[in-house]
Amino acid sequence: TCKSFNSAITITGLAHERQPLPNAQVMIRDASGRQLHTKTNALGIYRISTNVLTLPLLVSVTAQGKAEDCANNSRLRPICMAALVTHTSANNNLVANINPLTDRVVSDIAVSKGFIGPQQWVDANSIGTVEAKTINNALTSLRGGFSAALIEAGISDVAEFDPATFAMTDTSPITGIFALLHHNRNYDN
Repeated sequence: TCKSFNSAITITGLAHERQPLPNAQVMIRDASGRQLHTKTNALGIYRISTNVLTLPLLVSVTAQGKAEDCANNSRLRPICMAALVTHTSANNNLVANINPLTDRVVSDIAVSKGFIGPQQWVDANSIGTVEAKTINNALTSLRGGFSAALIEAGISDVAEFDPATFAMTDTSPITGIFALLHHNRNYDN
């Protein structure tokens, strides 16, 4: 389902792979196809405000290269990851982190939509329909695979954990998990 906002909303997030991604390009596409662009700061954090927004959001980050190279396998790829955000808090502030865990969720959803991987969905002009069941299945799979690590990182309610909307900074214990992962989308374009 889509939710529209016609008042000020602020989107903030942390872009983090093995470490924070400074000066990375962030693209936010809402359900109506509207795009916003910004960059992360030196700590991998971005913040952008808008007056018009329709959920869900597909958020992507590109670091150490150009976004158009994310789907190119003939040269070294930049760091490319994505996240899907389906809800906001009551105060119209929205957290949209981008990390290897969010990219896994987006990958599972993208494949269910017929894309070969998350980048093809990011590059599409439309988010399209995203069923709640598909999102829940992707999050449940992620939580099942990472539950021990999430508990070790201090996540008290693993069953409700969403890596895209969980409040975190570059020094949060959860980022320790990212430092241990070898992020690889593992498909051929």
